[in-house]
Amino acid sequence: MVSKKAKGHKAENEMARIFIDRGYVVQVAQRTSVFTGKFYVSKDNDFFNLFDILAIDKYRIIFCQVKSNATHCYGAMKEISKFKTEVGNSNIIYHVSLRVSRKGWVVWYLQPDGNEWVKTFFNLKGILTEPFTYT
Repeated sequence: MVSKKAKGHKAENEMARIFIDRGYVVQVAQRTSVFTGKFYVSKDNDFFNLFDILAIDKYRIIFCQVKSNATHCYGAMKEISKFKTEVGNSNIIYHVSLRVSRKGWVVWYLQPDGNEWVKTFFNLKGILTEPFTYT
């Protein structure tokens, strides 16, 4: 059985690979660990405490939050919407990407000029596909 942390890291690395294959320069949030006296505690240092991946090409900047559990996606979208209103930059695209085992990706985009989330589906190789169930 795979741990939740390993499942999440695998999903982050897969999404980073998809961005790299599309020509983006990618930075994945650094993972560190702290010794607490008895054992090591792993912690992620997310960008702005929200985003796992930063992807940049000539025309776009994408901040991406990767999830491997569907129940956590809507909370992340709420936090990112709040972040967008505080930052106010209209050149950044925000993603919440859900990795669905053996099916692919559900990706929600927050368009730079709007406040409405758009949902798309990708297969495991990052190719646009028909909608599938993910609950």
